[in-house]
Amino acid sequence: MGLKKRVLRRDDLADPRVERFYCGALKRDDELVDYLRRKAIEEVEDGKTLVWLYFDDDDQFVGYSSLSDTRWRTPPPKGDFVPLQIIPYLAVATEHQGNRYSRAILGDTIAEALERRLTSETLGLFVHVENAAAIHVYSTTGFEPFGEPIVFSGEPYQRMLVRLPEPAN
Repeated sequence: MGLKKRVLRRDDLADPRVERFYCGALKRDDELVDYLRRKAIEEVEDGKTLVWLYFDDDDQFVGYSSLSDTRWRTPPPKGDFVPLQIIPYLAVATEHQGNRYSRAILGDTIAEALERRLTSETLGLFVHVENAAAIHVYSTTGFEPFGEPIVFSGEPYQRMLVRLPEPAN
């Protein structure tokens, strides 16, 4: 199960594999698809976010991930703002879910965050509170809940954090 990745380019939006991307029937899944098709390229071109597309050995589009910088209040809700890296979006196509691709994409995104460790030694993300499969993947990778869930677009999301390991000498 190999994965190839590339940075999102504007011409990828016309790729039928990307146009057909579907990761589930829930509202939160629609937001993941909408981000990829409408918002991601603008953030990449503005230099705000890195977005990678992942393909399997048969060149099928498996999913995507992103990495950006932000600030969260620590401790929530009224602490000081602390810089951290964040995975704003990570999604796997429905036909590839349950095949360990989520773990592989998450692992690669963590490796990218490690390369950019100068911006922050902490990596965060948001996960829908009812997405038990994703919470399990994140938890087994070292992410821990951070603060109380917050509401985006009428949906509850849990913030999760992981401290990036020290670089090897």
